[in-house]
Amino acid sequence: MERFQFYGDLEKIVQGNGKLFLKDENELKVSFEIAKRGEEKLLFNLISSDNTDPLNLFSLMKSEQFDRIEGNDDKGRKVIVTDLLVKDSTSGTKTDSKVFVNGYAGQCRIGKKEIKEGYTANFDLFNFLFHGNQSKIEENKNGEKITRSILQLDFSDFHCRIEQTKDYSITKQLLKRQGGVLKTSTLSTKVSNQTDYDSTFEKVRKLCQLLSVARSTFINWGSCRVINTDGKVVYELHGNAQSRYFHETNLIKDLPGDTESFLKSAWLAYDKYEKVFDLRRFLYGYADTFMNSYIETRCLNIAALTESISSRWAISEGRDRFLDEKVFRKQLPKLKKGVKAILEIVFDKIKESYVYVMLSKIKGFNRRPLDWKLKRLRKEFDCPVTDDEIKRFVYNRDSLAHSSLFPEDEDNTESFLFMRHFLDRIVISVLGYSGNYFDMEIREEKSLLDN
Repeated sequence: MERFQFYGDLEKIVQGNGKLFLKDENELKVSFEIAKRGEEKLLFNLISSDNTDPLNLFSLMKSEQFDRIEGNDDKGRKVIVTDLLVKDSTSGTKTDSKVFVNGYAGQCRIGKKEIKEGYTANFDLFNFLFHGNQSKIEENKNGEKITRSILQLDFSDFHCRIEQTKDYSITKQLLKRQGGVLKTSTLSTKVSNQTDYDSTFEKVRKLCQLLSVARSTFINWGSCRVINTDGKVVYELHGNAQSRYFHETNLIKDLPGDTESFLKSAWLAYDKYEKVFDLRRFLYGYADTFMNSYIETRCLNIAALTESISSRWAISEGRDRFLDEKVFRKQLPKLKKGVKAILEIVFDKIKESYVYVMLSKIKGFNRRPLDWKLKRLRKEFDCPVTDDEIKRFVYNRDSLAHSSLFPEDEDNTESFLFMRHFLDRIVISVLGYSGNYFDMEIREEKSLLDN
């Protein structure tokens, strides 16, 4: 682990001996160590004493030939490490021919993946703060009694429990004060076979996305351990926690009643509209709008997501165009010719280059405008936004899109909070929720039905 000293505090995962496989299928005997920095980065360290081999680590350290590491740990378990990115190396000395190479890894698999009835899959969750609907009392190292909260979730096709870590209260304070990416809980669910185990990953990913909406911060899992009926870990999967720094604004209050109500509505809506709205990408983008940056940049992202979701709904209805697109394109040359003639009559000295640019805009004549698409979305999903709010949103969006600035007659902060609140209502309405949420404009909790 001393070779990892420049990476900060680390959690050792596994070490052993095996082979480094290159992309040309050549291989090299190595010893390896795998560790995690904080909660997010997976690191590898390779040690080779066979410095006489022409394919030694030092000669390869700047290449992109590393494919994977395969070997066994000190317990005899199989270890496979993939997606290697070399960052640093140290060559041997006259008395020590060892070569050290370290860097980042994408994934580390430990053990044999044989899933049987009654096994449990435990997922580490990051940045999820919550109050559960159950509790567990236990003693800490000092003999003091502590209470840990548990959130039991039961959907038609997925059942799980999320349990706070033993140091949850400390972690919570660290997140609130410093931000970052920290493990806050463990999600446990039963798996009975390989197919069941594989489908669990998609369900956990989906749940993390919905939790990210509820908490207005990016929540994800980073490691998974499979436990057999005797309580022994038989398989581990470690990866980089694709997460973002903690952001403290709960769209849905962290009380169990509100959280459960939102998740149960959103779980069903997600399955129904996932393909229509490309919800997987959309909700990742939504979580990104909470990242710290210029409010103009954040509002451009908000505007893009709002237009994306309204356009996708219009396309699904076949109403994103005024006229049939084939008919319009067929008549486009005539339309361009007519507009060009009018421009040259009205502006007799207009430059040809200006005419060319203006004519290029005609292709957009057939697209329905954003305000029309938002009204259609509002009608279908009962989104609580008014005509005046739609008009104001489009006004801000147009200014940001064309100048990257808010309108001169709008206060920047007020415009940002308005656009944030506008998208929040769109998202939770599409996800089928109509309960309590946090209104960013007035900084108060209210019911969606109160709008």
